[in-house]
Amino acid sequence: MCRKCGSHLDQIHMDAGADYHPACDPQVLYDERNAVLRGQIMDFITYADDNAARTLQTAIGPSEIGHPCDHFIARVLAGSKQVNFRADPWPALVGTAIHSWLEEAVGFYQKDAGDDRLRKWRTELEMPVDEMITAHSDLYDGQDVIDWKTVNGIEDIKSLKKHGLPDHAPDLPHHYRVQLQTYGLAHERAGRPVRDVVLVFFPRGGRLRDMWIYREPYDRRIALAALKRVYGIASQMIKLESDGVENIWPQVPMTPGSQCWPCEYNNNRLSSDQGPDESGCPGSNGTAEEMKVAREAREFKGIL
Repeated sequence: MCRKCGSHLDQIHMDAGADYHPACDPQVLYDERNAVLRGQIMDFITYADDNAARTLQTAIGPSEIGHPCDHFIARVLAGSKQVNFRADPWPALVGTAIHSWLEEAVGFYQKDAGDDRLRKWRTELEMPVDEMITAHSDLYDGQDVIDWKTVNGIEDIKSLKKHGLPDHAPDLPHHYRVQLQTYGLAHERAGRPVRDVVLVFFPRGGRLRDMWIYREPYDRRIALAALKRVYGIASQMIKLESDGVENIWPQVPMTPGSQCWPCEYNNNRLSSDQGPDESGCPGSNGTAEEMKVAREAREFKGIL
């Protein structure tokens, strides 16, 4: 029996030599201890994510060159400091873990399957698109470029199946297409044949059978147009600086939209009266809830 409350004492506690329930001890404050542990776990996960190689990467990549906002691309090119932090890195971390596991799984399968066709498979290839941009390809199977994507759950997969991949779809923006076609261009320039570009979507909360695959023909024109746009933005910035413009940012067009609220250069001002400056963009077209999440994230990070 517990010497503090007089009720039954579990065997696990007696085996540990305890003569009372831990919760009956006023010094055992589980909520406080859990709060400390929770903070420590969040700290080390956030720290590791903030200092990961992909987080610290400053060069612009294929995943960014199709962004609808010129101002965002200009910020990346300039190496601007991040001013907006997402509230929770966990979905992206889960996606990264899935990518790593899939790379190991392909290698294991290649080794043991004994299929000559699999010898052409290449995973996690890093290759230059041009002098400035480097591509990181998830899987190349000898003719198709395949990129892994993760979404929240089955409802997202259902939405993808219903709506497909139109440029205007907010849940699958045009920059996905640009990213994938740019990977195709990198493979082509490396001397590999490219037939199709493929997106494979896995639900983080779902089953393997719920995956959805999107495929379209490789079209280098899409990648070349995106590259031309990026270099045009860079040229504009160089000209503004050479003309002696003290603050170039108000001169670089911005395109507010659904992608503003998670933008790392968006300071989420509640009013768009102020244009973009050294602290970021207004980005006021996000929903009220999205704005709230981004603001709380910055408060959690000590930015505000």
